[in-house]
Amino acid sequence: MSDKKIIYSYGGKEYAVNKFTDESKIAFACLHESNQEINSLTRKITILQAAAVALSQKINEQLTDEMRTTLDNFDLDS
Repeated sequence: MSDKKIIYSYGGKEYAVNKFTDESKIAFACLHESNQEINSLTRKITILQAAAVALSQKINEQLTDEMRTTLDNFDLDS
C-alpha cells in the first residue's frame, strides 16, 4: 500500500494511515482487503440468489399434474 493520503475513521475521529506503525499499516491493508472480499462475495450471493429464484420459477412453470406424487412413493431410507 502506498503512502498516499488514506484516512481511517474510528470513534468519530480521523487518522492518517501513512502515520501508522508498520504493523498497523499491514493490519489496515488486511482490513481493506477483507472488506473488498466481503463486498465481492455479497455481490456474488445476490447474483446467485437471483439465479436460484429464476431457476425455481422456470421449474415451476413446467410442472404438470402428471408429475405430482407423494412421499409415500419414495423409499427415503435408501
